[in-house]
Amino acid sequence: MIDAVLAPGTANTVAERAGALKVARGFVRAAREQHLGLFEQADPLRLLPFELRFLARRAAPERWVIDLGRNDDTLIPPQGYFQVANQEDRLFIPAEYVPLFVEAGWRRPQ
Repeated sequence: MIDAVLAPGTANTVAERAGALKVARGFVRAAREQHLGLFEQADPLRLLPFELRFLARRAAPERWVIDLGRNDDTLIPPQGYFQVANQEDRLFIPAEYVPLFVEAGWRRPQ
């Protein structure tokens, strides 16, 4: 199972190289840059759908984040997802998989 975990320090390299992931990130980036859909300049969403679910459930975020825009080895805690400015750079990791990432060499901030 650990073979499925991104190696620390390679997130951006993998995201820029991988087929479907690269294409999906490109679509989101293009929508953001052109102010389309969720990013519409005249009427932008104030909350993203997953943020609305947090509020409706009255629960804190649960998924950790990897910044696909950087080649580092840091897992971002669930409540810090907004630190990754561009949505296309957020790779969410369910909490139950975090130990696999740590075993592979990823760091949780202190």
